[in-house]
Amino acid sequence: MPSAEAISIRNATQHDVGTILQFIRKIATFEKLEGEVVNTEQLLRAHLFGPHPAAECFLFEDDRKAIGFAIVFRTFSTFTGRVGLWLEDLYIDEEYRRCGIGRKVIRYLADLAQKRDYARFEWTALKWNQNAIDLYLDEGATKMDDWVTFRMDLED
Repeated sequence: MPSAEAISIRNATQHDVGTILQFIRKIATFEKLEGEVVNTEQLLRAHLFGPHPAAECFLFEDDRKAIGFAIVFRTFSTFTGRVGLWLEDLYIDEEYRRCGIGRKVIRYLADLAQKRDYARFEWTALKWNQNAIDLYLDEGATKMDDWVTFRMDLED
């Protein structure tokens, strides 16, 4: 079984956009949403590594082989008057799950937010992904049952 200690976490670079897009397609398949992905390497390059990056991407590696990724971006809380960190996507290849890597990544991102003096670290989880929910609760996250997520898909 893979060891979480052997996994490194690093900031992605523009040279990683092909790998990032592969992970986006993998997470879409896992979430049963593969038909929703319209992202491209060009869009990733522009929005992750352009002059005004909209988000940050981290890659998880086992001996320099990418085994997962996380995409995060800054939020702002009007209540705290401070910045927060939003985890948009977290994906780990199946053969690397359930061996502590997800826990390592959550701790890494929480530490990152704390070092940046952010007020919050937030994300959503699919209701059916009980393994992820259990991990998050075990790590001290609070389930926000009073909130309902809404979205408007805007036409191009």
